[in-house]
Order: sequence, then C-alpha cells, then structure tokens
Amino acid sequence: MTGLDPPAAPTRRRAVALISCAAAAVAALVAWLAWPSGPAGPEVLSAASADYRVEVSVAVPRVGTTRVEVTVTDRAGRPAAPATVTVAPVMPAMGHAFTPVALTPAEPGRHRADVSLLMAGQWELTVAVAGPAGRQQVVLPLTVRG
Repeated sequence: MTGLDPPAAPTRRRAVALISCAAAAVAALVAWLAWPSGPAGPEVLSAASADYRVEVSVAVPRVGTTRVEVTVTDRAGRPAAPATVTVAPVMPAMGHAFTPVALTPAEPGRHRADVSLLMAGQWELTVAVAGPAGRQQVVLPLTVRG
C-alpha cells in the first residue's frame, strides 16, 4: 500500500452505519405495529337514520364469532321498539358479504346477536331497523384485528 491509495475503510464504515440505522428503524416500526395496544375492549359505533339513532357495541372486534349489541332509540333518545333489527357484516375490499343476522331483543331498545367475521381488516356493519316509520339502515365501519 502506498500513500497515494484512497482510504476505503471510512466509506465502508459509513455505509455499514447507515444500513444498520435503517435496519434498526424498520425493526422498531415493525415492533411498534405488532405490539398489543392494551386490553381489548368493546368498540362502540354510532350513527343516525331519519327516525332512529343506532349505537353498536362490538364486544371484541376480532376474527371469529363476535357478540354485537345494538341500541336503537328515537331521535329524542327514547328506546325504540322496532319490529326487527338486523346486522349484515360486509368486507368490501375482499368482496365478503354475509346474510343479515336477526338480532334478539334483550330489553327495550337493546338487541344482540353473534356475528362471524372471517378475517382481520376493515369491515362495514349494515344495521337495518324496520318499524312503524318503515325500513331504515345505517352503515358503520369496524376494524377487526387478527
């Protein structure tokens, strides 16, 4: 080696340091995304149609059978007594759509049923309420975790 050769070691060290930092950043991002966000609890969604307010509580939005509770009130907030309440899970991105599930009345204005959610991702719950004012529906977004 002569004094005229360029020093290659500092350039290699910089490249290795840069690659190491990028790998550490990617690893930290993956760990952050995969880390549990705390205890899973019910997710509460709400929407209103022309005559009803609908609140949906999903016990644990996860893959498999999930308990769904729907509270239906009139626009003034009083419990409504519709003839039927159904929920239909739909996953538009994957083309999954299921037959509406009839909910069972639990108490005035409250209904429940178990629904199947086949995979993690973004779902839509279409809640249809049929009562004296006719049939009305709302669509609520639900994120399901694996």
